[in-house]
Amino acid sequence: MLEADQPAGGQDVDDDVRQPRLKFSRYNVRVPLRSGRCLLFNSRTQQFSALSESEVGLLDRAEEVGDVLPTGLSNAMRATGFLVPEHVDELERAVSRFESKRHASQHLNLTIAATLKCNLACGYCFQGHNKPSTRMSDDVHEKLMALVEARAEGLKSIFVTWSRSCGRRSSRSPSAASTTPPGSSRTAIS
Repeated sequence: MLEADQPAGGQDVDDDVRQPRLKFSRYNVRVPLRSGRCLLFNSRTQQFSALSESEVGLLDRAEEVGDVLPTGLSNAMRATGFLVPEHVDELERAVSRFESKRHASQHLNLTIAATLKCNLACGYCFQGHNKPSTRMSDDVHEKLMALVEARAEGLKSIFVTWSRSCGRRSSRSPSAASTTPPGSSRTAIS
């Protein structure tokens, strides 16, 4: 685990005043650059940081042998979520946040894939290269519209993430439903 440098001047610091022991966030992604620098991204906090070659060296040593990070770097990395207190269970926090948002009655988040047919060949896609050509059935479409209509009253927002090849629109237009053209990546309706 990591600790920040202690205050200058050789002062002894009581354990309860010392910064808590830190660990690297499980959500950090390092992208090495040719110059010896790297980009650091934290997928939980959505923070980016461009690290100098010397900062990359400090992080490498801290990860490999537990070297102490300079206070300024440690504080900056903690403030942006790249370092978290040792006792923090980041996965539990993410699950808890997800569950609280998932069951929030004032917001509705929908991901609509009217078809899984896609002409892209993204290597990370769950569909692989042999994508099914089926489309959303009329029954599913009607149930989706009924869900939106039933939940629309009292909602503060509806967020719709559309499939890139989504091509259906409802003949009905509930007051809270989106009429944003298919292909938009995210639609917020307040």
